[in-house]
Parts: sequence; structure tokens; C-alpha cells
Amino acid sequence: MKKENLIEETLSTLSKLPKEKICAIAEYASFLLAKYEEEQLQKGIITLMENSSSFDFLKEDEVSYTIKDIKEKY
Repeated sequence: MKKENLIEETLSTLSKLPKEKICAIAEYASFLLAKYEEEQLQKGIITLMENSSSFDFLKEDEVSYTIKDIKEKY
């Protein structure tokens, strides 16, 4: 089903509901939108991090620590 058809069907259903139920649905739709926007933001940040060269130095330097490097033992 196309997005436009879903919107029309939803509006038709909403018009049959009492105001209190419509308010609840509007709040839920706002919640879903905020959640979707947050997911998109996180995906964008991940993409930026993956394409960034800020942490390339970690790939270059191979650090190997041994037990002798420990200064305090617990």
C-alpha cells in the first residue's frame, strides 16, 4: 500500500474516534517521530565516525603491553 493511501485510511479512521483517543494517537505519533529522528541522527554520527580519519593512528601503532608494564597490582 502506498504512503498516501495509508495516510488517507488513517485520517478516515481518526475522524471516527473521540477527541481523547485522537490526542493519544497524536502523542504516540510525536513519540515515534522523535524516536525515528534520533535513530537517523545516530546513523549519521556512525557514518561520520566510520568515514573519519581521526582514529587512523590506532591502526598504525601496534601497542603490545606485557605484565612487566603494570606498575600496581591489585
